Amino acid sequence: MPVFKLFIILAWALCTALVSPAVLAKTQTYYSLPAKYLPDNPKQHPRIYLKNRLNGLRQLYYATPQTEAVKAFKHDIDKLLSYHTACEDWRCDNGWPAAALALHWLITGNKASGQKACDVYLPYFSGQSANNQRTDLYYALAYDWLYHHPCFTGAVKANLRKKLIAWSNDTAAADEAGSWIAHDTDRNIAATSGHFLGGLAILGEDKSNGLKLLKRGWTGWKYGLNTLSLPDFPVSEFF
Repeated sequence: MPVFKLFIILAWALCTALVSPAVLAKTQTYYSLPAKYLPDNPKQHPRIYLKNRLNGLRQLYYATPQTEAVKAFKHDIDKLLSYHTACEDWRCDNGWPAAALALHWLITGNKASGQKACDVYLPYFSGQSANNQRTDLYYALAYDWLYHHPCFTGAVKANLRKKLIAWSNDTAAADEAGSWIAHDTDRNIAATSGHFLGGLAILGEDKSNGLKLLKRGWTGWKYGLNTLSLPDFPVSEFF
């Protein structure tokens, strides 16, 4: 073997030994969410999806109880309230029951719904990404919607923010390893939405990490999913 070829092989081996695989794989460029999309009052809770809709939802719930949407929502809430423990009655790493119950609490003020939302949220959200992005993102909604519930003490909120950040970090690492921005699957759409919702949920209390999560969501949506000719999504709808 020529000496110069041997030298190149040895040099490459040395470089790969000195640089960790994680560093070599981390090639994703992230883009900041444009300032025009940031909420005017990030400390406002609830905010996500509900900023200007909560009163309308209350009117819909009480004025038109026979509509299919309201009847279906009530049916699901009644079922969730009858359950005993999350791990017996649904996947305990599934965040949608907490979000649904939290929304019912916001609309009706029903104490049982608010407490049940806390019961199925706080013990079961670990902050670890278990490739269940399509349900984990609901924990971000529940954080925003339960923000003023008595079970959300200052310590509880701080702990949940850490878990939402950890979930995003864990998910982003898996995203980067799988070149998530290059293809469109249900998992990647859910992960992108999860970054968005997590960033919006914590932005008012942790601006630095909130912006980091929003950057991940914006990159995944604007520069990943939309390259596949998906319809342009009005980002302001999140706020």
